[in-house]
Amino acid sequence: MIEWDATREFCFHDGSGGHIVHGGMVTTLLDTAMGGACWATLEDGESFLTADLRAEFLRSARPGTLRAEGRVVQRNRRVAFCSADLYQDGQLVATARCTQIIRAS
Repeated sequence: MIEWDATREFCFHDGSGGHIVHGGMVTTLLDTAMGGACWATLEDGESFLTADLRAEFLRSARPGTLRAEGRVVQRNRRVAFCSADLYQDGQLVATARCTQIIRAS
């Protein structure tokens, strides 16, 4: 899990006086949560690279605390499939999935 306090510096105006967190920052949080989950499954001498990453934005993230929770859905010797959810104020804001390639370091 990773939390970040989004400030207006990482937002753009929504046209009605509010602010929306940049989608790249949302994706970074999701990717970091999945990477941390994958890292926790590695054995000595292993590393990983992201092969693909997909994010779905369900609602706008606003300035404030964002919390991403990542997990490994399935892992074998060479590949890990991960997912993550991003929450703000208890509401699901975005989800992501990725495929990690496991490599011998």
